[in-house]
Amino acid sequence: MGNNPTRPYQTQSHPYESINYKKTFEGLVLKNSKAKGSRVEREVKKIFEKAGFETVRSAASLGKADLFVDGIGSIQVKARKSFSILNMFDGADKLVIKANRKEPYIVMPLKDYLEEIKCQNGK
Repeated sequence: MGNNPTRPYQTQSHPYESINYKKTFEGLVLKNSKAKGSRVEREVKKIFEKAGFETVRSAASLGKADLFVDGIGSIQVKARKSFSILNMFDGADKLVIKANRKEPYIVMPLKDYLEEIKCQNGK
């Protein structure tokens, strides 16, 4: 029978024993993460288009931005399970963040931003 006296039915090693499951698992996570990012980029593109903005999505996102929105500029889209920055809003409509020696940024819901842009452009 097999080489192992406690497992006489085992005649040879399983063909999948040589697979590095960690690498395989990480590959799946990367693939799912990329799919999620692409899905969210398409979703955000549709939001801008529905609001009346011509939008181009960068395939494979190898450039500096994921989307280019006519009249607004380049947009980098990030998708995560959660962002700690969202906890900083504390009931406010907008959030200004500033890193040391960097310029301040404003963070706000996309729908509110689009409403403000439409008002400014008379759309």
